[in-house]
Amino acid sequence: MLPYYPILLHSSSTQWNVDIMPKTIETLRRGLEILALVQKKGPISQAVITRETGLSKAVVHRMLYTLQGEGFARVSLGDQLWRGTDGPNISPEPTSTEALARASVPALLRLSETVFWASDVATYTNGAMRIVEHTRRNTPFVISRIVAPRIHVLPSGLGRAIIAWATPQERAKILAQLRKSAHLRDKVVHDKSAVERMIAKTLELGYATRDASHFGKVRRTARISEIAVPVFHKGTAIAAINLCWATSAMSENEFVQENISFLRDAADEISQALTD
Repeated sequence: MLPYYPILLHSSSTQWNVDIMPKTIETLRRGLEILALVQKKGPISQAVITRETGLSKAVVHRMLYTLQGEGFARVSLGDQLWRGTDGPNISPEPTSTEALARASVPALLRLSETVFWASDVATYTNGAMRIVEHTRRNTPFVISRIVAPRIHVLPSGLGRAIIAWATPQERAKILAQLRKSAHLRDKVVHDKSAVERMIAKTLELGYATRDASHFGKVRRTARISEIAVPVFHKGTAIAAINLCWATSAMSENEFVQENISFLRDAADEISQALTD
């Protein structure tokens, strides 16, 4: 509710007090209430916002997408949760997770219209790959919708894409961090020849693949593999994007022939969005 202001009006012959209570714009008040909730409690679902505000689903839906259209909030493609932004006139650093997530959504949506298998966009952070956006909820195929908080770098296609196309300085930094890890999935970093062979093979193929022993499993039957390519910003590989598929559906060669060009187009689109 806006504050109450008593206003004193003067006349040449008469003086009187007139109390004026400014009228609130109810739609604006509702929008600000929702924005405050998203900024304070985000990531937050539309259902929770509806429950906490007491507004109808339709009103909350319209308000949220209005806020998104104006640059005050955004919904994640992967988890369908709402998050606040820094505002419409404040652009996050191009290499930040927020900027990458924003840039990824249009590219992932277009990719999912052509390729029905799931796709992830991930960035390297403190010894692991972390997914910032994905289309696992958009695919008709049975792919795990549970996103691991940390993905091991060297066994995964996403991590291998980062390692292979990193600058020599950045690659050395990442490998040095991985050598400090005690996890079995990271122990291959101590085999310098194996790492060099992996990098050489990845660069030769033009895309990264998952370690054959590092298949994801769905319902204990389907083995899930991936191909991945880097996302560049000003010549530096800052992220990677993949496509995951069940190996029982088609071989790697078949999958690559059908989909690698679409994956590269999506990576280029994200790179361009980060530059604009």
